[in-house]
Amino acid sequence: MKVSEWSRKAHAQGDNVEIEELWAKIANDCLERTGDEGRAIREANAVIARQVKDGGYRPE
Repeated sequence: MKVSEWSRKAHAQGDNVEIEELWAKIANDCLERTGDEGRAIREANAVIARQVKDGGYRPE
């Protein structure tokens, strides 16, 4: 089974394009390293959650 690559539109994290692009980059990097789609999704979600929690992301 071939794993997929995500675009920012494939897994929207809200209305912020920067966050969507960051999520896609993290997920694709992890997917390339591990080949595990589930892990890629979890890692990307965790990074975005930390960004929001720690104040690294501020909606305009």
